[in-house]
Amino acid sequence: MASTSLNASLSASSNAHNTSLLSSSFLANDRSLLNTSGLPATTASGSRTPKNKEDGGRHAGAGGRSRDNSAGRVTSSSKSRTPRLGKSPSAAPAYDRFIPKRSGSLSNLSCAALSLKGSLEESVFQDGEASPRMVESRRSLSNALLGDQKKDRILEFRAKPPPAPEGSTNPFSSLYTHAISKTGAHNAKKIPRAIPAVPSRILDAPDLLNDYYLTRLDWGGRNMLAVALGAAVYLWNGETAAIDELFSCAVEGEQRYVSGVSWLQAGNFLAVGISNGEVQIWDANEKRRVRVLGGHSERVGCLDWNQHVLASGCKSGAVHYHDVRVKEHYFCSLRAHSQEVCGLRWSPDGRYLASGGNDNVLNIWPCPAPGKGPGLVGDTSHEHPLYAFTLHQAAVKAVAWCPWQSSVLASGGGTADRCVKVWNINMGSLICSKETGSQVSGLVWSEEYREVVTGHGYAKNELILWKYPSFERIAELTGHTDRILDVCLSSDGSTVVSSGADETIRLWHMFPVDLEKRKKAERDKIQPTGLARQCLR
Repeated sequence: MASTSLNASLSASSNAHNTSLLSSSFLANDRSLLNTSGLPATTASGSRTPKNKEDGGRHAGAGGRSRDNSAGRVTSSSKSRTPRLGKSPSAAPAYDRFIPKRSGSLSNLSCAALSLKGSLEESVFQDGEASPRMVESRRSLSNALLGDQKKDRILEFRAKPPPAPEGSTNPFSSLYTHAISKTGAHNAKKIPRAIPAVPSRILDAPDLLNDYYLTRLDWGGRNMLAVALGAAVYLWNGETAAIDELFSCAVEGEQRYVSGVSWLQAGNFLAVGISNGEVQIWDANEKRRVRVLGGHSERVGCLDWNQHVLASGCKSGAVHYHDVRVKEHYFCSLRAHSQEVCGLRWSPDGRYLASGGNDNVLNIWPCPAPGKGPGLVGDTSHEHPLYAFTLHQAAVKAVAWCPWQSSVLASGGGTADRCVKVWNINMGSLICSKETGSQVSGLVWSEEYREVVTGHGYAKNELILWKYPSFERIAELTGHTDRILDVCLSSDGSTVVSSGADETIRLWHMFPVDLEKRKKAERDKIQPTGLARQCLR
């Protein structure tokens, strides 16, 4: 039994010795492969002296030497090895990784944790080895990244970014409207202002027709407000407050009345819709009628200009295009509405026409293409609009384009709808919808303040000021004792005008204009050109 145990012990010892020799042999070969110095193998006596004690202790077998574990001596390798990585003789051996000592990095981790908490000590910068310039650089970097130690921020900018230059616009702001911060990323007015609780002026308007589908107000570019009162049209001067009667369409034996008015943007010419289907063009300076445009079978409740092209909508649901440059003015009809057209607006760039009707539909029409537009004689009818929006639940009278985004359109519905909807015409989709709580009878935009004003009828009879695009209520302006029928904006964009069934016209000074901008606008005021006069004669 003892003999068997002794034999097993000797066998285990022999196996361990052989394994040690085999491991030493492979280790020597591997170390020989790592010899990158390019030096010849040392002699058997080991006369080569390592450069320093640390290298000699760690890499005693480098350079083709191997240790004979059984004899305890160093022997030279019998085969020369070609180094895999050729470097200069003075280069240190190459390693494939570096493993730091955890014990030495604990202090750095503690300093990092302490700095994130905002209580970094000055001793971190004064480590004794860094130069004064390096210490100052570390302090500046720490202040830039960590900021004030009393705050719990990691990154912080000390100075605010410079403001955008005056008058600059971002054409891509509509794509990121929901990401605009409260400090403002556009050139909207940020100066606090007092919203008036009462109108700045009240005008009496006797015989103002209480009809939701008519257009009784329009403010022209010459600072003249046109008001339709029964069968007559009056002009109110915004500078002198003088009132003049332009004309009256009253005919004995007939109940005629003015159903719509619209100013030409670049002149003193006013288009007037009559209850018998006529469209008359008047020269406000000379107070004379220059032309009569026929073609409609019923009253014309809305009109709008696109340079020399006049669009008119009537009670039958048709929209006519008139080219005032030629004798045969009528050249196109739009017949998509089944009931009266009560809202009509061209886009700011003149590419699209929006028409709202009593059939609860908002249609978008493209501008006539060359060869099929102005000057074409003949009856060309179109029944298929570019887009037909049917989300409103009542008549669509309030229609207005965004002045700084020509592809954005806002529309308001009647009593059964009570909503303001904003549309993207490029995509043909709805951007947002806002419940107002009452009938929407008018809508205007403020380009300078980036706000929207809506006029309401039943049942609140008020004006509401909204912030765009969030549609947060800024103010509610009351004063009309009956429903509001029309809303328009002054030529300088500072005053909102509302007409009500209580036979009053109220002027609300909501958007103050800078004096410098006002003076510049007066200098650059567009004068009526001879071409416009020639076209309308």
